[in-house]
Amino acid sequence: MWERRITMQSVELDEFGGPSVLKVRQSEIPHVDAKSLLIKIHMTSVNPLDCEIRQGYLKQFTGDFPLRLGMDVAGEVVSVGRQIKHFRVNDRVFAKSIYLPGGAYAQYILLPERVCSHIPASIDYDKVAGLPHAGLTALQGLRDYLALRPGESILINGGAGGVGHIAVQLAKIMGANVSVTGSSEQTEWLTLLGADQVINYDEINLSSLSNTYDCIFDVAGRLDWKEAKLLLEKRGRYLTTRFSPQIIANNILELLVSGKKVLSIIVRASRMDLDYLAALIANQKLRVQIDKIFPLKKISQAHTYQSRKKGVGKILIQIDHKD
Repeated sequence: MWERRITMQSVELDEFGGPSVLKVRQSEIPHVDAKSLLIKIHMTSVNPLDCEIRQGYLKQFTGDFPLRLGMDVAGEVVSVGRQIKHFRVNDRVFAKSIYLPGGAYAQYILLPERVCSHIPASIDYDKVAGLPHAGLTALQGLRDYLALRPGESILINGGAGGVGHIAVQLAKIMGANVSVTGSSEQTEWLTLLGADQVINYDEINLSSLSNTYDCIFDVAGRLDWKEAKLLLEKRGRYLTTRFSPQIIANNILELLVSGKKVLSIIVRASRMDLDYLAALIANQKLRVQIDKIFPLKKISQAHTYQSRKKGVGKILIQIDHKD
């Protein structure tokens, strides 16, 4: 039986800046309303989006200080609202926060059930803690934005990161021919994930490639459209995780001139999509690679590590509940 507590540990910031602005402090545990679940978080993760919010790049969308970051949730239900239908106390769940800036850098979070998914019994928290935001970005990007079809070719720029390594696996499940950028140290690992071709970015400039692709997924957000469009087939599709008004302008222009699509992804929380991803993991068709795990009290070090990241996969945050 969960005993109602008043306060919890959380990580908040009162100003934008480097990792040092992240402060561990006591805050009030949210109260359950009729349509929400109170989740005791055991693990979350660090996403590049968290770092961008911390630095102030999305300050027009994040509201007033203090801000609490964290998009990924993996934990257990400790209290449910009276209108909840699909979840019970003690259910293990994972979810992508619907809030911006997030809220998962804390011991507890309140979320609507429509964004939560059950964790299969055979799966530990660390296998799904890095999945929600990265997995939904990869899945929705490939399926909904790029409309990737069997037999098509795709270039994934940034295949070793959180979104990228999941996108490689999902693209293969969808029947695509997958090329991916990576370092020489990452080549063998990306091949094991299913990549048909690994382009060593230490040795090869993408502008020198003679190949063209049906789709390009710029997971890293660093492949400029001027360079990308030369690598696309006629009526090819380009998707980036980076948003700018120029992307919209380029899309309108290219649709009129060349028929190519220029898109930027906005990820939506979805229980059905998380259910699908969880089933893939349970059936050993998808795996989330763990780069490193930090305790919540070392969240600043985790953000510093993310900014210098050379490893593969996801950075996880372990949340302790000992008094």
